[in-house]
Amino acid sequence: MKWFHERVSVWGLCVFVMIIFGASCNKHEQRPTRTYSETSLVGFIGRSGEIVISPKFSDARAFSEGLAAVEMSNKWGYVDHKGEWIIAPEFDECEPFSESLAVVKVGGKSGYIDRTGAYVVQPGPWMLWPYKEGRGLFAKDHGQDRSYGFFDSAGRVVIEPIYSGARPFSEGVALVKKG
Repeated sequence: MKWFHERVSVWGLCVFVMIIFGASCNKHEQRPTRTYSETSLVGFIGRSGEIVISPKFSDARAFSEGLAAVEMSNKWGYVDHKGEWIIAPEFDECEPFSESLAVVKVGGKSGYIDRTGAYVVQPGPWMLWPYKEGRGLFAKDHGQDRSYGFFDSAGRVVIEPIYSGARPFSEGVALVKKG
């Protein structure tokens, strides 16, 4: 019986470590794909349940910094709290704003836009993460390998992509892996 409890304890610890390690090592968090029928549209309600923006979008993200990313006719853009287009739907994908910048994707390439829709970083062949603490994490693919670096809020590379792994900045530091 002792052998059984030792095995179960070791096995349980291994599973726990794999779950924690796997959750913290996710290279790029992927959002589950949602499919709606043509009659299933999304909108926004207020705290009392009243409709604030009528359901007219095929998909949407939560509001962030006063704008919500919404999809209409297979293109994404941004609306304000009145449901009025602030940035026209011209992107294949887009993420919520973070520090006044948002990740967008066009033709399989990712870039950063500001709140007017102007590109701060032109779409390129890299993966991008939301800005944190004035730095935007990016990864460049090199076949099976990636290298990670950081843009500043003006879109300039301020930390060259020399790391084999990285996470966004938090409390003034960023976790990086060399080699």
